[in-house]
This record gives sequence, C-alpha cells and structure tokens, in this order.
Amino acid sequence: MPKKNVKKKKSSGSPFLILFIVALVTVLYLARQVQEKDKQILHLKSGKAGEKLVEKKPETPATAAKKVVFTKVQEDAVKQEIKNNLDSIIGKKPQMSGKWFSSSIKFNDNDTITLLYEDGHEAGEIVFKIQNPADFKTWQVVSKTK
Repeated sequence: MPKKNVKKKKSSGSPFLILFIVALVTVLYLARQVQEKDKQILHLKSGKAGEKLVEKKPETPATAAKKVVFTKVQEDAVKQEIKNNLDSIIGKKPQMSGKWFSSSIKFNDNDTITLLYEDGHEAGEIVFKIQNPADFKTWQVVSKTK
C-alpha cells in the first residue's frame, strides 16, 4: 500500500499571539506610567509640591540624640528657600518644561536634607549637609546625582 503524503499543519499563530500579548501589556504599563507622571506634574504646578511630599521617618531614642531638631518654621523656611532658588541649587537648565520642580524634600537623621527634583524629563537628587540650621545659605552639597 502506498504511503500518503500527510502534510502537518504548523501553527504559526502562537508566536504572534504571544508577541501581541507582550506588546499589549507593555503599552498598558507605559500608559499607566504616563498617567502617574501627569498627576505628579499637575500636583507640582498647583504649587502644593512641598505640602504632601515631605517624608519623615519615625524617630527612635538612638537617632534623637544625633538629629538636628528642625522646627516647623525652620522646615518651612528650608522648603521656601529650595522653592525660590531651585534653578541655582541644581545649576543647570531644565530640558522639558523650562522649570525645575522639587518632587520630594526629606529631612534625614544625620543633619542632612535630601532633595529630589525633576523637569518632567530629567530627574536628580541632591543631599545637603546643614552646618547652621538658622542660616540656610550655609548648606554644603554632600552628593549630587544627574
């Protein structure tokens, strides 16, 4: 009996289906990231940047002895000083919006302040050492990224 040529069907749809699913998930993820970034930019443009984004760690007895105590007035003065002089503190021009925004100001336990900033395209971080909390012009840059 002669053998029949049986052609096997190849499923070429599987790789395309997998590729489509991966592309769809990537697009959804990126759309979510853009939506969150838009919310941040709107929050910053509304002038409420320093109010809700300031982070503070709970204080332990061991860190309380080492920490420079900033009063609410001093913390507000630091935030205002950063807001008024952000362009000169960063030292370069923004790429996207023409203006820098402070996205976070963190008062650390070791006499330092961490400033996170962005322009919608580029971001960076500066850590300041506080020499004299009463005179905010004496801050020294400990580290600067980007």
